[in-house]
Amino acid sequence: MTVLPSSWRAISKGQESPCPVFGSPIYARGALHWLVDLATSTRGYLVKGKIVHFDVGKEEFGLISRPEFRPFHLVDMRGDLAIVDRSSDKEIEIWVMKEYEKKEWVKEYKIGLVGAQVRVMGLCEHGEILLKLKQKDKSGNNYLFYNPKTDVLKYSHIPSLNGDTQVLCHMGTLLSVAKFRAAE
Repeated sequence: MTVLPSSWRAISKGQESPCPVFGSPIYARGALHWLVDLATSTRGYLVKGKIVHFDVGKEEFGLISRPEFRPFHLVDMRGDLAIVDRSSDKEIEIWVMKEYEKKEWVKEYKIGLVGAQVRVMGLCEHGEILLKLKQKDKSGNNYLFYNPKTDVLKYSHIPSLNGDTQVLCHMGTLLSVAKFRAAE
């Protein structure tokens, strides 16, 4: 049987995911990443509190330990894998895996957000962190730009986005953040 380079094929035996993965993965450092909240995997591994990753080049699955806090979410910070600690109602912390091979987390950012519920979307071209405000009315296109150098948050409403803000940070060639002016 001839396998064309652009066709689907099965992963080698023994290279299956250590547990079922759900939701949209985060792509960083050449791998797809999913958060796991199961106690044990389908193959008996202890996976609670881990991140499942699939190395696209090597076609291999693996597990990464993560810092112990809840709630949290994964994010791509311009190519680096990051995890956002949202356990405080006063601030969020962003932990980045700077040396991916060592699998060590470093607290890179701390953002004061008294009362605001946000989701970190990513790191913009000029170093600002884009945060999407969670709103009860579901109108949805309100954002904050955080400048870590000045510790300043700027509000921005971007009416033309249809709620799919992943395009904003991950594919900067489709939509430039620089073309939007944040409200003073």
